[in-house]
Amino acid sequence: MKKHNYKLLTLAAALVVASTGCKVNSFLDVNQNPNSFETAPPGVVLTNLEVVNAFNTGNDVDRTSSVLIQHYAGVGNQIANVDNYQLQQSGFADAAWNLYYQGTIYNANGLITVAANTSSPAYSGIAKLHKAYAFAVLTDLWGDVPYSQAGLALNNLSPRFDAQQDIYQGNATLGIQSLFDLVREGLADLAKTSAVTPSAVDDPVYSGDLAKWNRMGNTLLLKLANTISRKNPTLANAVIAEVLAKGTNAYITSNTDDFQVPFGSAVGNQNPIYYFNYVNRPADQFLSQRLLDSMNVKSDPRLPFFFTNTPTQTATVNTSGTNTKIPVNPLVPQLPPVLPSIPSPAIKITAVPGLLYKLTVRRLACIRLPRREKRPSG
Repeated sequence: MKKHNYKLLTLAAALVVASTGCKVNSFLDVNQNPNSFETAPPGVVLTNLEVVNAFNTGNDVDRTSSVLIQHYAGVGNQIANVDNYQLQQSGFADAAWNLYYQGTIYNANGLITVAANTSSPAYSGIAKLHKAYAFAVLTDLWGDVPYSQAGLALNNLSPRFDAQQDIYQGNATLGIQSLFDLVREGLADLAKTSAVTPSAVDDPVYSGDLAKWNRMGNTLLLKLANTISRKNPTLANAVIAEVLAKGTNAYITSNTDDFQVPFGSAVGNQNPIYYFNYVNRPADQFLSQRLLDSMNVKSDPRLPFFFTNTPTQTATVNTSGTNTKIPVNPLVPQLPPVLPSIPSPAIKITAVPGLLYKLTVRRLACIRLPRREKRPSG
């Protein structure tokens, strides 16, 4: 009898140990890989954030917006439809929208979290500047977009569409931070002591130079102020005065401080403007007549740097004298006969394999694309 009771006591003790040693919410947590990182270091997230942001800005966004404001003329393939204002959600809209939300915004929010966990506000400051830049592009393109509740993944699958006015100016009642305050918050983070700081290894834009990031942030404030200057001149003037009061060293004044990502020359690592317009589809877009006329009237010296004047082809007659043909120059894009005629000599877009996405303080017409369905943005 004593022996039997001893066995029962041993079994009860084992059950107590087992029950106290297991967590209720870890019933199936048996496949965790100790060799796999659950969170990425801040430097890895930063590199991905910057390259994705630059690629998206120079890819569909560049092509579509440049045609709509008549810097380019779309003459071939999908971009010809944009030239005729035939915008399809399954094309440009989905590609640009998804890359901004699933790439830039999601990575920026992730980097802000990682930076907080590693006491590295330098990274969160850069992330907030990228985030503000991306949201400015999004709202300039689509108007009302998910902003204050966006990029939270599973924590919010149906983010609210915030009004463009609230995105730029903020709305305390709805808990919407203005783009200006988001930039200011990023600048404040850059000024804090950081346990880990970016370097040339993980920061392709400024190689970890926080002074240049500070100038970029102040220049972004000027850009945002310039954008709203006709709708809210009072706020715009106040922001401009705020930045100018910091001195000329507080914002970008030279090309060496340009906000840009250097791309490589290898396939898959090229500037998307260069790859699309020069390598892959050189006959899809050309200089628009309107921009050409505007620059010629002002004798704008930038024209030969923006566009390449292709040589005029010379017609030759074959030996029979009955047929005329034009020799094909491999350096000049050949337009299919179904496309509209282009004045000769055609002027194509010049793009270099390297640098992309300068931040300039100029006021471009905001492009309002068709309103998207209110669906999860990621």
